[in-house]
Formats: sequence, C-alpha cells, structure tokens
Amino acid sequence: MKVSIVIPVYNAVEKLDNCLKSLLASVENDNDYEIIAINDCSTDNVIDVLDKYNIKVFHNKTNLGFIKTSNKGIKLATGDIIILLNSDTVVPMNFLPRVRQCFLQNEDCAFAAPWGGDDEINYDKQISLANLDNFIYKNWDGKYYKSVTVHGFCFCMRASVLKEIGYLDEIYGKGYFEEQDICVRALSRGYSNYFISNMYVLHHHCSSFGSSTREIYIKQNQKIFEERWDAFIKEYRKQNRNILFKRKKVISAWFPLETRFLAKSILFLKSLCKKKVLSNLQNYFEEKYNNLFFVSLKKVSENLKLSVIVPVYNEKPEYIERAIASLNNQLFQNIEIIIVDDGSKNEETIKYLNNINQENIKIFHKENGGLGSA
Repeated sequence: MKVSIVIPVYNAVEKLDNCLKSLLASVENDNDYEIIAINDCSTDNVIDVLDKYNIKVFHNKTNLGFIKTSNKGIKLATGDIIILLNSDTVVPMNFLPRVRQCFLQNEDCAFAAPWGGDDEINYDKQISLANLDNFIYKNWDGKYYKSVTVHGFCFCMRASVLKEIGYLDEIYGKGYFEEQDICVRALSRGYSNYFISNMYVLHHHCSSFGSSTREIYIKQNQKIFEERWDAFIKEYRKQNRNILFKRKKVISAWFPLETRFLAKSILFLKSLCKKKVLSNLQNYFEEKYNNLFFVSLKKVSENLKLSVIVPVYNEKPEYIERAIASLNNQLFQNIEIIIVDDGSKNEETIKYLNNINQENIKIFHKENGGLGSA
C-alpha cells in the first residue's frame, strides 16, 4: 500500500525541521511513500527548511488556513493511505508499517490515529520518544480499538473512503472539528475508525491562533458539529457500547499502574525532592524510580502503597460507586481508599457510605468544614 504523508505548514520552523528529520529517518528503508509539504504563506524561514529535504513542496499564493491547505494536499496525494501530519509532531521508527498494518487488518477502517499528546498518556519529559513508543509497542495487546472519532495531529485516511464521502468540510473555516466531522460521516456510511494502539507520535500542540481566537473558532465549530451529529453519535454509542474504545481500560491494560494517576503522584514527589522539600527521599527516588516507565515499573508496584483520599459531600451514590470502581479496577492493586464524609445531609449518601464493606476502604465522618478540611 502506497502511503502519502501530507504536511500543512505555517511557521514553527524549528518544529517543522524536527518533524521532517524524524519522518525521513523513519521511512529510510521504505520505498512506497511520498511526502507532500504545503507552505501556507509562512512568515518565517520555512522555505529554507523545506529546501533541505527531498520532498514535494507546494506554496499557497494566499493564506488558505489549515482545512483548505489540507484538502489541497489530499487531492495532490496518490497513495492508498493518506496521512495528514501536523508539522509539530515527531514520529517514531517503523512509522509507516504500523499505519499500514492497522488498515490491512481492519478492512472497515476509514480513519485511524496513534496515541500522542499529554491528554492521552502522561510521562516524564526526560523519557525519550523512542523509549515510550518502544514500551507501548512491546506491551501492545494485539488489538486495535474502535472509536467514534480519532485525533487529527496524525490523521490516517483510506483514500478510497475519501473519494466516496468527500474531503474535510471547509464549513469549519480555519480549523477545529473538521476531523471529528469526517470521522462521524464515515460512521454514518458503515465504516469504522480505529486507534493505532501500538504506536506513539509526539505532538507539541503548537497553535496558529491566539487563545481568544482559538476559543471563538472552537465554540462556533462545535455548534455546527453538534447540530449535525449529536443525535447520530448518541444512537451510535448506544448500539456499539461494547466495542467502542475505552481509554482508561486500554491504558491500564498497557501499564502495570495507571499513568494518569500513580505516575503523576510519583513525578510530583520527584519534583519536591529536586526542590529539597523532601531532601531525605531524593536519593531513594533517584535510585528506585529513575526513568519510571522503563526501569522500575515492577519495583514501583511492589514497594509502594498508595492512599487515595476521596472527600464526599452529598454526592449521589452512583458517583461514589464509579469512583471506587475506577480505583479498584487498576492493575496496581496496593491502594487504600479513604472516604471523608464532610457532614453530608443527603440520606441516600449516608446510607450508601454506611453500607460500604470493603477491606481497602476506610470511611470517616466529620462536621462540614469544606474541601480543605476534608
């Protein structure tokens, strides 16, 4: 399968250079690909960087914005798979084989994307992309997980599907929600979208807009998207709840501890050590937990006990139950749960708390004093 990599470019020259270096290193032994970069009237020295590499380069005569520039690149592409790649990404080795594998193994796959970005996996910034990607690849469970939509920073598309359902909808203007829209459009035609769950692509989250402008675009485009697809998505989720991607479940399956939770706690302690706040623990953490994910995962699981404090005030029982279940569902099991009832008056809340009988849960009742007191 030939793969076309389309990179819309607007400024951020250093990030672009890193992106192209990683991409060309990754495809060094691959003969069935093309790289298309489209310069959307950048105002810095992007041209100097693009000229360094043996890739196809096009220049817009006027600034078209991300969506129109992307569609231009997609129409120029000749591959069976088209990857719309943000210029502020860094790809791992064996990038294209893993993209191809996902599409070959799942004939119903319209769009796919790998892991990437702090919103999905939190990790120590000192850990290299290669190590993180390698860890994910080695611990992959062999499954690709379906999702309603996938992220657009490394948006992998089946060319034949694009010909059938159309390109990114330019009603979304400069950007935001265009990839969600086309993902749901594919679902409505009977296709599926997948996470390429054995790969991690680093994404720096650069933005072409200021925060106020970005919020305006997000708000207006979200309204368009929801008016179009809300009803369809609710029904789709209802009918496919057993096969759709569940982020927490997948992450927990990969890691012997839940990264969003335990890893942040340990990294926070490490930061305190560096500031001498816990100087007596500094050597301990440096020896035991350096390079958290790749050196000491088993040691962390064996030697740490984690206490989780859950303040409660008139919460609905189902919310408390979900919180407890999410903690008990971690593969890291050495967790004690301390529920502090901050003077709840709701009878259902009190009754539910009094009926909890689990060995790892401690419950304390106190007079109402606020969150800090609890």
